[in-house]
Amino acid sequence: MNNTICELVSTTRGQAKINVNGYLLVKDKNRNNSFYWCCEKRGTMYCNGRAVTRLVNGQHHLQKTTDHNHGAEASRLAVIKAVNTVKKRARETSEPPAQIVQTVTASTSREIHPYLPSCNALCQSVKRLRRSELPAEPMKSRGNDSRETGNALARNLATSTIEKEEQRINEDTKDLKIEITDRAAQQLNIITAREKEPSNVLRVTVDSGGCHGFQYLYDLTEADKLQQDDVLFEKNGAKVVVDTTSLELINGAKIDYTEELVGSQFKVTDNPRAATACG
Repeated sequence: MNNTICELVSTTRGQAKINVNGYLLVKDKNRNNSFYWCCEKRGTMYCNGRAVTRLVNGQHHLQKTTDHNHGAEASRLAVIKAVNTVKKRARETSEPPAQIVQTVTASTSREIHPYLPSCNALCQSVKRLRRSELPAEPMKSRGNDSRETGNALARNLATSTIEKEEQRINEDTKDLKIEITDRAAQQLNIITAREKEPSNVLRVTVDSGGCHGFQYLYDLTEADKLQQDDVLFEKNGAKVVVDTTSLELINGAKIDYTEELVGSQFKVTDNPRAATACG
């Protein structure tokens, strides 16, 4: 097992995860060169899958692994890589969003295409990323007094730009709603209390190119890491966050928690936009 090298990948939210036999795990802790990982679905599906790796010359060598309570998602890693490539090109080139998506999709295995987010969702991601990284308009200065005034004006301009973007997002999403069921709220509060992270929120992401139309992804994230285009919903202290693109795809749906023989998990139900879904 020591000869197995595990690949690291950064998710769309910038969190580093490791791929172990088709499962994605997040870092729990490390002691010197030994790294301890837990399944990314530990919070949402009570999965106790774990792994231990040893860092040697910049590579993670697998030392030990335990079983998961769910199947591996071989396509998930490839999808994350493709989305990361889209965002990388968005930052490094001035190509139109549609061209970026077409280029990345063409270089991706056809077997992965059904699991990729839709072209429209990827294009919207490019646009949001570029908007968020727009610098404040530089102000010309003529001496110390005008430079100080220029800096103040630049700050005001940046603040004004952010406020306008927030107003636009609020206007675009004011009629978009989801319902958190009592069962989901209760379970989410139990999970955050158990993890000793009461500020954690459940992030729901929707890919409109899933195996049956929509693919739902669930992940616990820190409240202070929310993005500008995120919309927060709360019930009985439990918080669920959805980005604007995903919210449009689940408008009117419910966030529930189901207990089944194959495993318990959070689930999007009664979605008016989809008859079937996976994830």
